[in-house]
Amino acid sequence: MNDKDTLKAELRAVREEIAYRELNNHMVMNPALLSPSVDIKFVRITQLSDEQLEKHEKRLVRDLEDVEIDNPNQLYRPTSHNEHCESE
Repeated sequence: MNDKDTLKAELRAVREEIAYRELNNHMVMNPALLSPSVDIKFVRITQLSDEQLEKHEKRLVRDLEDVEIDNPNQLYRPTSHNEHCESE
C-alpha cells in the first residue's frame, strides 16, 4: 500500500469510528450489534477521545491533500488565520 492508500484507509477507519460513536449514543437496544469490524492496524483509534478523533480526522484530510499535490512548491502553503501556528 502506498501513502495515499494508507491515509485513505486510516481516514475511513476514523470516520467509521466517529459514525459508530454517534450512532451508539442514540441506540438504546443492544449497541453491541453495531460494533464495527476493527482493522488491527487501526485499533488505537478506538482509544482516542471524541476530541482527539476529530483532530486526527482533520490531520488525515490535510495529509491526504498534501500527498495528492503534484507540485512540491504547493506543500509550503501558508496556514489560515484559524489554524494554530507553533512559532507564535
